[in-house]
Amino acid sequence: MHLLFAPNSTGSGHNMRTLAIIKQVRVVDPQAKITVVLLSLKNIFYKLYKQEGCKVVILSNEISDHSKVSHLSKKMNWESYIDGYISSAFLNGGLILKYTALYIKYQPDLIVSDYNLSASAAAHIANFPHALVTERYDFTLFQISNRELNSAGFTLNKTEISDARASLHRIFSGIINSARIILTDKPYIASLDKDTALESASKEGKVRFVGPMTREINTADESIDPEYFTRLGLNISIKDKLIVASVGGTTMFIDNKQKLIDRYISLYEQLSKEIDSLKMVLISREKITCPAGITVFDYIPDWLPLLKRADLLLSAPGWITVTEVALVRVPVIYILADKSEYHEFEASKRLKIIGFESLVNPPLPLLVQRVRQKLRQKRKIKFQPYDALAPFSNGANAAAQYLLRSALPVNNNSLPAPADAKVTRMLLSNTGSTTVLLESLFDTKISVEVLVQHKQFQLSKIEQQTLQPFFDLQHGELTRRESRLFSQQGDLLCQATVFYQSETAVNIPTQQDITPLGKMLMSNSIRQHRHIISTGTTVWLSAQGQRACAFKEYIINCEGEKNIYVREEFNPEFIALLPQAAVA
Repeated sequence: MHLLFAPNSTGSGHNMRTLAIIKQVRVVDPQAKITVVLLSLKNIFYKLYKQEGCKVVILSNEISDHSKVSHLSKKMNWESYIDGYISSAFLNGGLILKYTALYIKYQPDLIVSDYNLSASAAAHIANFPHALVTERYDFTLFQISNRELNSAGFTLNKTEISDARASLHRIFSGIINSARIILTDKPYIASLDKDTALESASKEGKVRFVGPMTREINTADESIDPEYFTRLGLNISIKDKLIVASVGGTTMFIDNKQKLIDRYISLYEQLSKEIDSLKMVLISREKITCPAGITVFDYIPDWLPLLKRADLLLSAPGWITVTEVALVRVPVIYILADKSEYHEFEASKRLKIIGFESLVNPPLPLLVQRVRQKLRQKRKIKFQPYDALAPFSNGANAAAQYLLRSALPVNNNSLPAPADAKVTRMLLSNTGSTTVLLESLFDTKISVEVLVQHKQFQLSKIEQQTLQPFFDLQHGELTRRESRLFSQQGDLLCQATVFYQSETAVNIPTQQDITPLGKMLMSNSIRQHRHIISTGTTVWLSAQGQRACAFKEYIINCEGEKNIYVREEFNPEFIALLPQAAVA
């Protein structure tokens, strides 16, 4: 099995996400052959990839550090935006040809692009199997209006920008449509993602939301290696209040970065008069002269222990940073230097909708006030928005498993639909594992995709009535798990909703795992009895519209009176409906 990874060159986050996935590919399949095509930050990531046993290919053309230059002009037209920015950073004709040549040379089983659209376009055009890892639902221009660009100070050639928007959306859609799978760490929000390329692909079952694709984080372990701060040259005591301020990588206008740096320094100077033990770590690639108490770093490859220690993080809303922060659950204020940093304006809006403090160009008095409030809060956080971003704690492992499965040769023969209702009768009356039965009936291996697994949600009245006999809804905290079962050929067979009470749950992981629930219980030798509550007909929603489908709901009673509620709906394309008289 040979995977070729092509991370985007803009910012360090794409390399970090790629590195995290590669580490998990090594866990899942130690024998996998991995090639990485590296464009940026070679001095940092070449060694990190080599440590994972990767072959690293550095393309001959030099790619500038995107954190040190402006990328846009305030006059947005075809020449400034497409020729001056998109063509160099995202859709570069020379790079498309170079990638194509590499694909022909190495013949990988799967190309994995981390929002490297030149690499994706080359795979799409040259008809190589490819997957896309992305925090974008479409080109940013497609998700930001002319009105918003005007309010950010841009002067538009409306006709040319309209043409650019339509063209980029069509290209992104073409890449998405030709990809075998799309992995994202960004939760869907209808008001922002309507009509995007990724929304369309989601309806077709191609998109997997896996949560944060970061290096492994033991969220239960709050200890920090004491040598860590020594290696960084930081003298941080237990009594110190620590602010970590990250300026971010790619910028549209270099002046915005300097404005943010100046604001952070002014913030520190004002608050340090109130808090004697205040210290700040400022992460930026600019040369900065700072007062005592502020330590500047160009880049910190492993900043997670620093975040665990921090009392507050101030960060640009770069999405890969957002996902890491969601796992560590550090108190955070997201700050966009200016609306003209339009590439992160969508992320800033999304974070605010989800429930985070997300500010755009905040005046210093407001920033001081918000930081002062945050520093007074306790470090421990139980905050629903973090669950929305990180319902699973090891998205990189799930991503690795999906990619390895997608690298297998495509079997163009989908499962045959059953000729009669015998299969349906067996599934609806079965009191054993649905997964095991499906594998036997269809002669295929079943894997699960967990869409949602979290504790904070609102039960509907119907759900309350259904669950009341089996759970203590007044005092116990329920977890909702929504999943889908897929055949080895990639066919969606069943979707399930599961409820269980956290304090009585039996070995149900809090992270995403592609081992189905029934098999998980069996593998742990847990005694279980399944009691069928009801079966019948309900509505199956798909890209082709609504269809009637068979459903079944039951209780798994595990040893020790521990209940798990399951409702399964079966894809009518493969599991036929029973005659109405036969439905219980």
